[in-house]
Amino acid sequence: SSDLDDGAHLLHFVSRLVAAHDRHIDSASPYVDVRLHDGSRLHAVVPPLTRHPVICIRRARTVPFTPEQLCQVGTLDEASWEYLRHAVASGANVVISGGVGSGKTTLLNVLACAIPPTARVVTIEETAELRLSHPHVVTLEARLPNSEGRGEVTLRTLVRNALRMRADRLIVGEVRGAEVFDMLQAMNTGHSGSLTTVHANSAEDAVLRLESLVMLAGFPLPGESVRELIVNTVHVVVHMHRAEDGTRRVLQVARMDPGRQRLDYHFRYDHGTRRMVAAGSGSERGE
Repeated sequence: SSDLDDGAHLLHFVSRLVAAHDRHIDSASPYVDVRLHDGSRLHAVVPPLTRHPVICIRRARTVPFTPEQLCQVGTLDEASWEYLRHAVASGANVVISGGVGSGKTTLLNVLACAIPPTARVVTIEETAELRLSHPHVVTLEARLPNSEGRGEVTLRTLVRNALRMRADRLIVGEVRGAEVFDMLQAMNTGHSGSLTTVHANSAEDAVLRLESLVMLAGFPLPGESVRELIVNTVHVVVHMHRAEDGTRRVLQVARMDPGRQRLDYHFRYDHGTRRMVAAGSGSERGE
């Protein structure tokens, strides 16, 4: 409407919208990120951070994708899906890497379909986006501090609470801080078959990214110990990419070889044939 073309009216609209979710936005708190009632994500930035109020809404898909649909659109193929399905079902710890908007959460949701129905699943997210078609799911969602700086609940706190919930599988929507260490310890001490995502540019970069997150969190561990924890905990790394035309594809599926501390690639996307091809082994970590 013409009202929303006016910055003041748009700011008033955003203020009322986020107030319904117990959040506040003005010049003193000029940005906000909230989950709407339908599961969509709303992010708003207002002056003085920008000349005019800006609203970005990531619409939530009402019906989650199925493995067959991802294979149909070319995100996966049947061979790589069967490999990943078997890995998840058999209890492998899987890390999905990729850039912003590459489809990590979508694939995470699909891989969760392979979790046995008798398993108790606990999901941990900053903003609850997963829609699991599983009979035993507990959803935990982080909370930002209020305007007085109180009430914050971090992902690390949620991971620690999840360990007391008799969870068979943990699903951490995305690791980006100190919670990565608690998640790795959980994966290594009785919560096999857990899933998570991380921002990275390749499967090998994902492993290095996990290592960097643990070191940056300030844990008093030598780099060799951190590396050993990761290579003995993470079993499969799946890397996704969003092309310029908007298509999202799995580019790499690799399994960790703890003995040689390297990733062995099982599938790679061939840009020439535009197909996933079986691959032998990958390069050493860090090369």
